[in-house]
Amino acid sequence: MKQQELNFKSVRNVLLLGNIWINLGLLLTITVILGHIFDIQWLFMTFYDAGSSLQTLILLLLLFLSAKLSSTYTQSTASKVISYSVTIYVLISWIFGFTEAVDQWLWEVKYQLWDFGYDSSVDLGYNKMGSTTMIFIFSVSIIQALKSKCCAAIRSWLLFFTAFLPFNIGVAYAVGNTYIIDYMGFTTMLISGFLIWGLLFLQAHRPHMRYLVADPKLFKIFLLTVVSVLLLQIFGVVAVTMIDSIDSYPMHWPASIMAVSWVGLVFIILANYRVSLLSNENRKLARYAYKLATLDRLTQTKNRLGFYDIFEQRDHSNDAGVILCDIDDFKKVNDRYGHDVGDYVLVKFADALIRNSRDTDHIIRWGGEEFLIFTTNASVEGLKIYVEKLRNAIQELEFEDVPNLTITSSFGVTVLAPDETFDKVLIRADEKLYHAKRSGKNRAVDDTTSHKESFYNA
Repeated sequence: MKQQELNFKSVRNVLLLGNIWINLGLLLTITVILGHIFDIQWLFMTFYDAGSSLQTLILLLLLFLSAKLSSTYTQSTASKVISYSVTIYVLISWIFGFTEAVDQWLWEVKYQLWDFGYDSSVDLGYNKMGSTTMIFIFSVSIIQALKSKCCAAIRSWLLFFTAFLPFNIGVAYAVGNTYIIDYMGFTTMLISGFLIWGLLFLQAHRPHMRYLVADPKLFKIFLLTVVSVLLLQIFGVVAVTMIDSIDSYPMHWPASIMAVSWVGLVFIILANYRVSLLSNENRKLARYAYKLATLDRLTQTKNRLGFYDIFEQRDHSNDAGVILCDIDDFKKVNDRYGHDVGDYVLVKFADALIRNSRDTDHIIRWGGEEFLIFTTNASVEGLKIYVEKLRNAIQELEFEDVPNLTITSSFGVTVLAPDETFDKVLIRADEKLYHAKRSGKNRAVDDTTSHKESFYNA
């Protein structure tokens, strides 16, 4: 049985894409802010005169900085301060309704500082923060603030939901719906898309998101979900646009159609999340079954199947140590004391190997009383010290149930070069173990030892 493998390369690619999206959005935001400062109007006043206000751009810039200041797994203090500050600011401005006054003040300050001939009688037009933009900025600031609280699942739900706000505006621009366009400028829509989808991609490492990205079957379901939602949103916006072109229609129709599309989005996200939960449960069962299949029940060490996975995942750039060892005259223990005592001795023997090894050393029951030890970053001198430690520990073992019993062990030690095959090295280790036995047992033979001598003579 082989464990179902996740394509973690796909996860890394999505995380990389998320960082690229955030960087592109940050660059675009800074560019448009400079366009505001130097009054390059085509940068911030495009399509149907829908503008991106300076206040909006500053808040989006802060959210980009919050995303940049936090790593994939943790959030810095500066990122927290920015996220909470934007959340509180938007909430207060929403309650007291002073966003338009702030936009007007920034507009006046810009023209006074750079003397662009500002006329106070000129209306701001659409160069102000729309309600959709305010909802979007507030949602993203909440998402970033929640990162420090480790609410990964809630953040992902909010990310999915918020990701379709700029998409709706994009569809509105495509079909010419000025009613919806009024709520978010074209440039803001582009920047918001970079921000929200960048943040969404940066969730790819989370367990409930990782399987969506790394599992090919589940990823197909996820893509179908996204496509379904996109089509549903397009239908809603187009339907509202068509109804808006008719003079006589019930005013609640557009809102109703959009509400249906958003409710559909919620149900699709919930269904997708349920599929993700089921997949995670199945993978937990698969991992448990795999663990049982690769574990030696008696000694609680890895078996041969478990070893081959360890071997495949090793660092190929460094030498590794391969050690074969077994209990000297183990057959006599079984014959004299019985197999129950023999099993007891095997358990104590394996425990001694584990206790005297590093976490990076792998103990594998190779068969019967024979064990294989696989070490990383090995050298002959280092292996000599390590094996001597093991040999002494085994020789000093005490068996409470059989006070008069003592055991010794023999070792065949060799180094696996990066370009060598395991079968070749295993034969060499087996030969070393054989010569350790022939040399008197309770000793080790390694690559530097001739067949007529051994080190560690007891």
